[in-house]
Amino acid sequence: MSSTSIERCIAYTNPQNRALSMVFNFHHLKVDYVDGNKWSRKPFDFQELKSILADWGVGMEAGGGWNALFWNNHDQPRALDRFGDPGHYRVESATMLATVIHLMRGTP
Repeated sequence: MSSTSIERCIAYTNPQNRALSMVFNFHHLKVDYVDGNKWSRKPFDFQELKSILADWGVGMEAGGGWNALFWNNHDQPRALDRFGDPGHYRVESATMLATVIHLMRGTP
């Protein structure tokens, strides 16, 4: 559901609607795209990433929806390289990414 809204995802995942158990939201993975182009990268904006994660977490909870939580898949560069500093802080970056994903509401 890379381009859908929180409201639509709530409609899909609210248990009362008996549609889906959870949705994969890709909005947070677009923070380092140049002009929305998936195959380009720019330095990501931490505040934008934080805002997207918070908006989706709060919005889905308020509407009774449920997120699948992930940092990357087979079509995405690895999260450690995108959102961390594997050259200087590999362990710390990996720990941070794991902590963030496991403290959010949803299924990692």
